[in-house]
Amino acid sequence: MENSKSKLIITRASAFVNKLRNVSIYVNDKEVGTIADGETKEFEIESGAITVRANIDWCSSQKLELNAQPNSVIKLALSNNVNALTGTFVMLVNPTNYMKLVQVS
Repeated sequence: MENSKSKLIITRASAFVNKLRNVSIYVNDKEVGTIADGETKEFEIESGAITVRANIDWCSSQKLELNAQPNSVIKLALSNNVNALTGTFVMLVNPTNYMKLVQVS
């Protein structure tokens, strides 16, 4: 019987902004866990079309649409898309661009 699970590995870059706060990870709009500053974390996910985003308070990353093949490993990098000077502006004007989530090889 074929395994319908895949693995999602997310590495969060260490940064001063939100250093002491965990970021929630959502797959298909369901929270699958949190990730701390500088941490790499694995999540077991269902194979197929998925949407991944990171969220902290009312701010988030963009939604990343992926296709998880059975038994595959998808690696993502999460970083802040703001700094101490631009954080408040981005939170108010474009909160879905507060963090950056990208697929890496």
